[in-house]
Amino acid sequence: MRECISGAFGEVFTATKIDISFPKIEGKEICLVSVRPVSTPKDLLIVKKNKNGQEHQLIYLRSGNSSRTIPPEEYSSFIETRF
Repeated sequence: MRECISGAFGEVFTATKIDISFPKIEGKEICLVSVRPVSTPKDLLIVKKNKNGQEHQLIYLRSGNSSRTIPPEEYSSFIETRF
């Protein structure tokens, strides 16, 4: 689990913002992933590589049960409202 998260978000984010536990609920073990809020805009940027190996910085925003990318032209507006 941690390998998947660190592959997508980086080691520092995973080590400082993620807690994974396996509590039992009604006799069944579940995986609980707790994510602490980021404290700086720098923590929001995620670097992804496209098919050509070029890196792109992206910001993801949770919307209901999915994650959406914020268009780069909206980064400033989002960061101003978030921080």
